[in-house]
Amino acid sequence: MESNIINELKLIHEMSLDNPKELISQINRIRKLQSEKKLIPAKLISLSKFVLSSEILHKKGFPEYVLLDEYFLSYATNEKFAAFRANKISQIFPGESIIDICCGSGLQLLEFCKLGIKCCGIEKDEQRYFLAKININLAHHNKTIKIKPEIYLEDALNINTAKIAKDFDIVFCDSFRKDKIYSPSLNEVHNIYKDKHIVYEFIPTENISDILSQYNFLKNNSEIEFYGEKDRCSRLTAYIGIGNTINFIQDDEYLKISLQYKHNELEKNKTTKFSDIFPKKDFIVINRCIVENYFTNLLSNKVFMLDKRRYLLEYDNLIKSNRIYEPLFCAESMHKIESYLRQNYLEDYYITLRFEIDPKDYWYFINSNQLMVNKESKNKISLFKYKDMYYLALEK
Repeated sequence: MESNIINELKLIHEMSLDNPKELISQINRIRKLQSEKKLIPAKLISLSKFVLSSEILHKKGFPEYVLLDEYFLSYATNEKFAAFRANKISQIFPGESIIDICCGSGLQLLEFCKLGIKCCGIEKDEQRYFLAKININLAHHNKTIKIKPEIYLEDALNINTAKIAKDFDIVFCDSFRKDKIYSPSLNEVHNIYKDKHIVYEFIPTENISDILSQYNFLKNNSEIEFYGEKDRCSRLTAYIGIGNTINFIQDDEYLKISLQYKHNELEKNKTTKFSDIFPKKDFIVINRCIVENYFTNLLSNKVFMLDKRRYLLEYDNLIKSNRIYEPLFCAESMHKIESYLRQNYLEDYYITLRFEIDPKDYWYFINSNQLMVNKESKNKISLFKYKDMYYLALEK
């Protein structure tokens, strides 16, 4: 089965070289058929496996010419963060060239190319290798980039890659990660490329102290950065070969904040007054890495987690009332919340409206389908909305 997919990608890659205009036309046709819920012609089925709708790509922060499937969409680096990181690397290491030794679908490479940075990609997974080459070819055809970087089908740690890396100053590695098992690990990368600057990405739930204690060469020789993104988990990146700082960056429409500490000052954050750090707002969303790395004690009962990515924090109102919340449910639609309450609480609950919900939505929620509530119930449930997501939390 996998060999069939590789053969299909080889054909798509050839078209991206020989006739990119026709390939883009086919991609647009597939998107039109998908939106109209019509059958995809047999000759386009292979390509359709890697064509996501423009709406999905835009929502996830990817340009619409990119080819990805649902699996790769989960791991790829979106355009905004890839651009942020490319700009940061170019500022920290000006004029230096980059080899991306786990380049995936090539989206970080594109941002290096846009800045005119000399770069190349290494990828050992054949599917991602061909996707990267296709995406680079389409970006070049669209004049998004002027020069196409070389991409090699190699393992990050083999002798061929080490030879290629001799011509580059920086080794960039966004490794494969599962259950805090890294492939390649930072130790492996450092052992081979320790004569170069290294930029390495960790799983965002890693604890800073654990990282610093596990990798001694990071102490006094690295900048470690947590970057909070709007619609997904944060990014945790180590820039090795500079400084000794920890940066927390939260960057979305609702909250923009940047904190910086020295490695050896991290413990002091436990005694920092939290309200002095963050802007005064009634209701904000906080990057979870900020919470998990030494800020948990500062928040104590002022924060509750509503899904794997986000924390909601209520300021003065929560402090005055000493409320404690237990997360229950989050959903994109009111209908799912109704079903959840009916199934789990029957008619024994009382809903309180909180923050950013249109009154019409609230009363529709209360009145639709003859949904009954009991004002005397001990199950006091708060209803929140942030962006397009609804949240329920039980008052304790």
